[in-house]
Amino acid sequence: MLDGTVVFSFDRTGYARHSRDFAVSSPGGLDSPNALSGQVAVVTGANAGIGLETSRLLAAAGAEVWMVCRDPARGVAAVATVPGARLAIADMSNRMDVRKLATSLPEHVDMLVHNAGALVDKRVTTADGLETTFATHVVGPTMLTRLLGARLTPESRVVWVSSGGMLTQRLRWDGQPWTGGRRFDGVVAYAQCKRMQLLVAEWLVESGGARSPWHATMHPGWVETAGVRTSLPTFHRYTQNILRSPAQGADTVAWLAAARRGDNGRFWFDRAEAKPYWFSWTRESEAERKAMLESVEFLSRP
Repeated sequence: MLDGTVVFSFDRTGYARHSRDFAVSSPGGLDSPNALSGQVAVVTGANAGIGLETSRLLAAAGAEVWMVCRDPARGVAAVATVPGARLAIADMSNRMDVRKLATSLPEHVDMLVHNAGALVDKRVTTADGLETTFATHVVGPTMLTRLLGARLTPESRVVWVSSGGMLTQRLRWDGQPWTGGRRFDGVVAYAQCKRMQLLVAEWLVESGGARSPWHATMHPGWVETAGVRTSLPTFHRYTQNILRSPAQGADTVAWLAAARRGDNGRFWFDRAEAKPYWFSWTRESEAERKAMLESVEFLSRP
């Protein structure tokens, strides 16, 4: 009943209730300081919030963590708090940065966490001519995944940090998003890009066949982050006392990254598979899905 309210599922009380079952859901690769020894994790958007806490959890389990940050100064400060972590500087909305990032990473990657995000209040175009939200959440991470190629084996895990906002949104595709006559709404753009991440992950699984790494998209719940405070001030004002901590938001991210769970390409929330479509009207048409994926495939080509 409480989960049906959404608020008391996505908030910190929902996490407290759901986490009672975590002991029986098997911590997997997070159960000892050496559980992930010898494994390499790459976490984007790692300078704060969920990305930083995910890096800490994976490093504590013995992984060699590469923290990808856009701002060098903030990146240096963040890496200093994660024992043994390495810093990589890249703006995930910039395709040249993504290409350089791919060449700097190790020859084998066991865990790839797509966490970097952007929620803007007006349409901003990147150096590549792409809308920033779309470039950051969809094109950049898809390109990085494809560039890593054989460095991601079928045993590797790729985790896409999505958002509950996608559950109320239907993919609407009109070429590149928000280039036509539709009024730009940053919150809607963010939610629709999170929906695109789900579809891209499914496509990468399908196109990769037996060689595909294991993909998961997930919703971390409502988390207290700098992005929420600055980009969603009204939402933050009303929910600040019930928001999850970044560590709580990172729990399922790290849990999924540490070991394969269930079938490839599924959507998760609080260590359990979840429905990616709550309402029939949020399901995209096959034509829109195909058109979006064809565009992303072209824009993210290695």
